[in-house]
Amino acid sequence: MGYFKVKVYHGGWFTYKNGPLEYVGGETTVIEEIDGDRWSLFEAYAELKQLGYVEENILSLWFKDPVAEDMEKNLKLFKTDADSIEMCRIAELRDHVELYVVHKVQDKEMFPDVGYIDVGDKDGMCDISEGQELVPYGGVDERGKQSEPFAADSGAEDDNEVGYDKSSDSDSLDSEYNPSGEEDDSEDDVHFTDSDDELDPEFENVEGGDSDDLDFDHQVGSDSEHEGFTFPVHKLQKDMSQYKWEVGTVYASREEFKDTVTSYAVHTARSIRFRKCDLQRVRAVCSGDCPFWVYAAKVRGEKTWQLRSMNLTHTCTQAHRVGILHPKWLGKAFKKKVESNPKVKIKELVSKAQKKWNLTVTNSLATKTKQIALDQIQGTFREQYKRIYDYGQELMRANPGSSVRIQVQRSPDLDSEAPASSRTTYCIFHRIYVCLEACKQSFQHCRDFIGLDGYFLKTPQGGQLLTAIGWDPNDQMLPIAYAVVEAETKDSWSWFLSHLASDVGLDKMGRSTFMSGQQKGLLPAYEEVIPGVDNRFCVRHLYSNFRKRFPGLQLKKLMWKCAKATHWRDWERHMAEVKAVNQEAYRYLIAIPPRYWSRSRFTYNSKVDTLVNNMSESFNSVIVDAREKPIVTMLEEIRVKLMTRLEKRSRSAGDWRLDLEPFVAGCYKKEAYMRCYESIIHPLNGVDLWERTAHPDVMPPPYRRPSHRPVKKRRVAAGDEEQSSRTHLSRKGEKQRCSLCGSVGHNRSRCPKPIEELGGRKTASSQPNPKQSVKRKAVSATQPPSAAQSNNAAQPKRPRGRPKGTTKPNSSTQPAPQPNKVASPTSSTPLSSLSQPATRTIPSSQPTLTTSSSQPVGHFSARLSGAPHISPKKLKLMAKLLPRKWEML
Repeated sequence: MGYFKVKVYHGGWFTYKNGPLEYVGGETTVIEEIDGDRWSLFEAYAELKQLGYVEENILSLWFKDPVAEDMEKNLKLFKTDADSIEMCRIAELRDHVELYVVHKVQDKEMFPDVGYIDVGDKDGMCDISEGQELVPYGGVDERGKQSEPFAADSGAEDDNEVGYDKSSDSDSLDSEYNPSGEEDDSEDDVHFTDSDDELDPEFENVEGGDSDDLDFDHQVGSDSEHEGFTFPVHKLQKDMSQYKWEVGTVYASREEFKDTVTSYAVHTARSIRFRKCDLQRVRAVCSGDCPFWVYAAKVRGEKTWQLRSMNLTHTCTQAHRVGILHPKWLGKAFKKKVESNPKVKIKELVSKAQKKWNLTVTNSLATKTKQIALDQIQGTFREQYKRIYDYGQELMRANPGSSVRIQVQRSPDLDSEAPASSRTTYCIFHRIYVCLEACKQSFQHCRDFIGLDGYFLKTPQGGQLLTAIGWDPNDQMLPIAYAVVEAETKDSWSWFLSHLASDVGLDKMGRSTFMSGQQKGLLPAYEEVIPGVDNRFCVRHLYSNFRKRFPGLQLKKLMWKCAKATHWRDWERHMAEVKAVNQEAYRYLIAIPPRYWSRSRFTYNSKVDTLVNNMSESFNSVIVDAREKPIVTMLEEIRVKLMTRLEKRSRSAGDWRLDLEPFVAGCYKKEAYMRCYESIIHPLNGVDLWERTAHPDVMPPPYRRPSHRPVKKRRVAAGDEEQSSRTHLSRKGEKQRCSLCGSVGHNRSRCPKPIEELGGRKTASSQPNPKQSVKRKAVSATQPPSAAQSNNAAQPKRPRGRPKGTTKPNSSTQPAPQPNKVASPTSSTPLSSLSQPATRTIPSSQPTLTTSSSQPVGHFSARLSGAPHISPKKLKLMAKLLPRKWEML
């Protein structure tokens, strides 16, 4: 339902003084971030407790729409869960709802001159329960005496008003006044009352006082013979930088004292640490030479801790990091923010800590803080498994007729009569199945069509969520049942379908048509539970498997034409087109019976001709956030979403304005839609009010640590998402292919195969880069090395780069480089005869090509004549040695 605001009117009373009914006096407080899913009468009392009121002193609560002006006709008594839902509906429309607190009149003697008024059947007040009466109230002056009601405001009194004896100090009623039911025009203020109790006025104006916590002192060392000493009790402040340290202050536990020191360190930005921390004493000191310290010790014979000594002088500067800041304390501080936005980013928490306290919080600390806050809000995963039986019992109590089946793995010794010390007992969660009574009744008026799907749970324990979704008369989804299992297998699907058949009936199941995305083990489960049932495949999932082997837009369009064909002759014509384009694709599709995926073979019983299982995918998008929460929280969020959906559909059922012909099927008519949503799902009590069952505590499934980071996002297939760039096509999802060898997974720069293994295949460029470090030689084994190769082999290797300590040579003194000589293919002259005209010189920047007459025409070998390749390890050694010692390497 989301979050909303409640505008609370408290401390005042109802009155008819100015004519219409109004609430005067008191204060107005706006309470923000009220969770609509948890809002109830108990939550209202809890919020009012924060304002200083207790339930015993509150007579009743009333609410109304803030737009409605007539309070007398629009006020409604807040006492049931239906009223909670009504308040959430008003807040959803108006952004907030008004709540009026009616306090009990604790002392009748405060209002003796007026007495009780019989309000009769006044319009707008018919919701007053028995025993709640309207009492005019004139007020009390500062001396505690009864004042004349509204004398200063009204001037002359009306004849019907009761007069007061100003000269008398008594508070008794006028002897001549007799209250009667005929007096209905009183202008006095009114209170709802049925109690005589009153709070002690001594505590009325205590700053921040709580009526449940009136003991501000604690005695230490008292016994039956001697009276102990009284010391102040620690009270947490909102701004701990102004905290008043006082020697002798007592703390409930050691953790409370440590949290107090941590809060003080955070709010003052001091680098405080615990020098001593054991079971008897705790000493906190500041960093460096700062003389600040506080010392607390445990009180003997109690679990109470007491501040014994301290030095509050600081000589240090403020720090941006506090070492004693831990995730547990930070989780309490950020609990409200995380509760309002469970998807809050880690960077936002880091930024909030920086702005609020001027402290630097690491990302890892913020991550742990968020998880601790979520555990405090939702409960830990392990603790919720222990209450799984209690949740099922509460679900069946609130919704009679619902089916909740829990399957666990019990130890063989759990039910034995052997002593507890000699037996091994465990009870591990396995499966849970839920089918609400309202969903059962609604499905009886829906079309005979069920969509099945499974979704993985994003929790440490893992698992799968199986769902069954129906189609209502308005082509909208209607969840029927859901279950949490260990995995998608034949056994789990058979278990789910067998329970579903027992709830909706085998006759209804036998007439229904099932659609799925080819889940694992589902087809054998059909034959085991409901053999011969009509079922279909989701064409979208079918095409995702088809495109892996046969990609292309043309085949995609032809396949969808085959699926959309409404007559078998059209289907055969489109299949012939597929055969003409690709024979293998035709064989792949013809192997799948067309009754599973083509409209030309669909039956007419279900009145649904859909080709995709979009209803199940839509339901998945609704519960996608709940799938990463603990099991009870997840199941409860699913139930709340179903409850609100059915309630909204029931309100919109009467908006149809269709008059269909008699020959139209009944599932399309308005009557079927209204019968479909006439059942409701009832809300549940809070966790503290659940009945404790006699079942043993259930343990969560064994945790299997994955080899990778937890995956919480769906793997998006190619073409599912829109292009992020409007000017360039994204290459996301494409496979890298080498242009040399044609293999997939690398490009030409990282090709592991040398050129000789490629059969002398030329590269993309006609001349290789001379700066390429990897040499690829393709010299025949029987071909002797040429003269040019021998000349280059005899030359010493030149290092790449200039070693440290050397200067760049002057271009004027540097000798001109000698050109490389290339021998003729038929030349066999020695190196000294290379000056003949048969030779040709080429620049040193080009590679030297050596051919052989024994090699066939068109094949050649390339050798790069640039600087030789030197390993990085050798370069490091050369940098450390003098140039004259490089020959040693």
